[in-house]
Amino acid sequence: MNWNTSWSVTPGHIALCEDMCCDKARADISLVVTINGEMDSFGPVSMIGVCQECLDAERARKQVEGEEPWTCPNCGRLLQLKDRRTWKWYDFYAEQGDEALVLCKVCQQEPAHQARMARDRREEAEEQRSYEARAYRSEG
Repeated sequence: MNWNTSWSVTPGHIALCEDMCCDKARADISLVVTINGEMDSFGPVSMIGVCQECLDAERARKQVEGEEPWTCPNCGRLLQLKDRRTWKWYDFYAEQGDEALVLCKVCQQEPAHQARMARDRREEAEEQRSYEARAYRSEG
């Protein structure tokens, strides 16, 4: 599973993103203030150097996007996109058709969802124990 990351730039980092920068930083590499990237368990997958102007523009875009109206499919409340939360269970696999559960912050605190998450944690723990038991038997 990949995750996004961002870090402030030090002189050693600039060499990492020289080929991948926003347009302004490509013209002047010294404008890079942060490096945004995608990581996986083996290390960086992609990185891009970003100048302050582009960083501010992206933050403003996300702010506006987060304020768009959204209706919670569970309770029907009209909220903003930034008030939604996505939940994926431990063996979530989109390729087999799994769809993440998207709920508002309030619905995620409701007993029904808390029970769902607790059941998921139990099932994951049981599966892990079965793997450990099989590994123990094969070693013995």
